[in-house]
Amino acid sequence: MSLVDGEGILTAVVGIGGGIYIAVAGAALALTVGIRTMSDDTYQHRVFPELIHAADDVGWVMHATGALGLAAMIIAASLAFMWAGTWSTWAGWLGVIVGILSLASVAFFPQFLFLLWILIVSITMFLRGKPTARAV
Repeated sequence: MSLVDGEGILTAVVGIGGGIYIAVAGAALALTVGIRTMSDDTYQHRVFPELIHAADDVGWVMHATGALGLAAMIIAASLAFMWAGTWSTWAGWLGVIVGILSLASVAFFPQFLFLLWILIVSITMFLRGKPTARAV
């Protein structure tokens, strides 16, 4: 990415956006699982079911909020890949659209889109093989 992104802005957005998603999604998982485990640890299930339900909802909203960072990562990576010629222009713009739709992750459906984007990019990068050296 550094060949296309001389100033490092897209690279920074990819790294920071991915980091934000990992941190917030991890916190959401910790909150949800922590409260459920607390219920099991009492051996009498004294945690109110409403609290467990609230933890599920809060965990979902936190995960969707973390997807804002993921959306920034997807948009920046798609633009960098497109500008570098790593993949075709239509795939780059499709990635930008997926990134924009990921902003609405609280609605559930975009979650499948960004997971599909990650899968496709991973497979594409795996199948590309070893990069060739470029003349400087």
